[in-house]
Amino acid sequence: MAFKLPSLPRLSMFGKKSCLAVDVGTSAVKVCRLGGGAGKYKIDMWDNTPMPPGLSGKDFESKATELLAELVGKYKFKKQPAIFALPAQSVVIRYLTFQGIPKEKLEGIVRHEAEGHIPFPLNEVTLDWCEARKKENGFEVLLVAIKTDKLNSTVSIIEDSGLEVQTVDVTTLALFSLYYHTHLKDEKEEDSAEVFVDIGAGTTDIAFLKNQRVFFTRSVPIAGRSFTEIIAKKLDIPEPKAEEFKIKYAEVKAIATEMSTLESQTKPGGGLGI
Repeated sequence: MAFKLPSLPRLSMFGKKSCLAVDVGTSAVKVCRLGGGAGKYKIDMWDNTPMPPGLSGKDFESKATELLAELVGKYKFKKQPAIFALPAQSVVIRYLTFQGIPKEKLEGIVRHEAEGHIPFPLNEVTLDWCEARKKENGFEVLLVAIKTDKLNSTVSIIEDSGLEVQTVDVTTLALFSLYYHTHLKDEKEEDSAEVFVDIGAGTTDIAFLKNQRVFFTRSVPIAGRSFTEIIAKKLDIPEPKAEEFKIKYAEVKAIATEMSTLESQTKPGGGLGI
C-alpha cells in the first residue's frame, strides 16, 4: 500500500461530486460524506458506531472492520473511494530544504535524505513527501513516514469493510489544510501563528503553526477517556455513566487574559517569559 499524502494545502481533491471520509478511532468508527465543489463544501452525511472499550491488536481490527462494514452497508457505500487520516502519534513529520535541485530530480534525493531524518530503518516504513512551499532557488519539502505494519492494518480495516482507499492523510496536516483555506490563504505568511489542539478519545494531538506551516507536533496520552476515568473515580460511578455525565454536563470555558498581563511577561527579545 503506497502512502498517498495529498499536496498541501489542498481541498480541490474532492472534485465536483463527493468524498467519503473514514475515522477508525478507539472510541468509535465514523463515516462522513463531504459534497460540493468550486471552493464550497458541506457535510451532507455523518454517522458513527461506538467501539467496545478495551480492544487492541487483532481484536480491535476485527471489530472495527465489522462495525465499518455495517455502516458501509447501511448507506450503500460499497466500492466507493475513501480517505482517512492517520493519528499524529503514528507518523514522523519532517521538513527538508533543497536548493539548486530541479524539481523533477527531487524524488530520488528526498528518499535518500530521509534515512538521516527517520528514526526507523527505511525498509520498515512507508513514506511520502510533497512540496510545502517554494523558497529562493529551491524547495521546502514536507516528509511524512509511518511504520508499514501500522499503515497496512488501518488500510486492511477500510478495504475489508468494502471501501477503496483513495488518499491517506495525517490528522494535524488535514486540520492545517482546512484552517488554511478558511482563514489563512489571504493572509501574509508573517501574520500567522496558531496552535491546534485535537482531543480524541485516547490521545490529544497538538500542532504549532507559524508563517503558514506546521513546524512542530506532539501527541500526548491524555484525552477524552482520561476525563471520563477521572469523573468515574471522583464520583464513584461506572465509566459508562461517567461518559454520559461528561457529554451532558461538561463545559469548555475560554480563559480571557488581559493584554497588559501578557505584555508584562514579555521578554525584551520577544516571546513570553515562561
